[in-house]
Amino acid sequence: MSVTAALLLSGLQVQAFATSAKSPKPSAAADLQGWRSQSNQPNPELNAVLPAGVASNEQAPSPVKRDGRRVKELIARRTPTSKVFQLADGRTEAELSSEPVNFQAADGTLQPIDTTVKASRTAGFGLANETNSFRSFFGNRADQLVRFDLDGRGLTVGAPDGSKALTPKVSGDTVTYPDVFGDADLVYQVGPDQLKESIVLASAPADPTYRFSLKLAGVKAVQQPDGSIVFSPQSGVGRPLFTMPRPFMTDARDDAASPYGKAFSDKVTQTVTQRGANIDITVRGRQLAEQRRPAVPGGDRSDDRHRTGS
Repeated sequence: MSVTAALLLSGLQVQAFATSAKSPKPSAAADLQGWRSQSNQPNPELNAVLPAGVASNEQAPSPVKRDGRRVKELIARRTPTSKVFQLADGRTEAELSSEPVNFQAADGTLQPIDTTVKASRTAGFGLANETNSFRSFFGNRADQLVRFDLDGRGLTVGAPDGSKALTPKVSGDTVTYPDVFGDADLVYQVGPDQLKESIVLASAPADPTYRFSLKLAGVKAVQQPDGSIVFSPQSGVGRPLFTMPRPFMTDARDDAASPYGKAFSDKVTQTVTQRGANIDITVRGRQLAEQRRPAVPGGDRSDDRHRTGS
């Protein structure tokens, strides 16, 4: 079983469309006069339906052939949530997403998001993902499991036993810390708009309570009535930066009615205890596995990209 929560990033609605690379010519159908019969005499019946300046025996133009194959991406037209492509027939096609697809690199350019976790030279953090809309770093000690960084603000998550050395395992976008809480594994998965944390257990614990310490950097945390935690600029000026929603639980049993495909319950609580400039979070559930996710307000976890042609 598992309990889930996170810090989410905001997203936009998606659209996709194709447009011609050239401006369309004015339609000749605007003027319906001047048509003549093959005897070159005015034909009143044709005058009502045929555009001016074209002989009645002239061949109609061939249908325009469209080729929707993508030739190349127009890199200069990237946005954080969209890409534009040149098509083989001269049109352009825009692909927009409800979640980020590009991030701003150090040189100011927009580059494609890659959520793969790789080796890092950052002191205390041997693994990292820095090709994303936020940066995440993974350590090898219980007191600095992961650091979440959004433009210089963020937090570092740790477990109570700070002296415990850990050996994280990485696979693609996922980092696993075996046996952080007794026989419970701690799993982090990097997404384009969230860092998801899961506590995975093989069997039900006697006490399903888990505590985390959060070292805050440039943010302050406020728990909301619905159980979520909002992180805003420490100055108090500006909109919330990211949110940790209320956790939920799932287990291994399939459930077609569940939004997660597995048996689901929201009977999980998380409480915040202020500790100077930092906070402690206690997550308590009645089932086997637990997840927490980092996210920005309005974030949409689904990949809703699509495209159409015109």
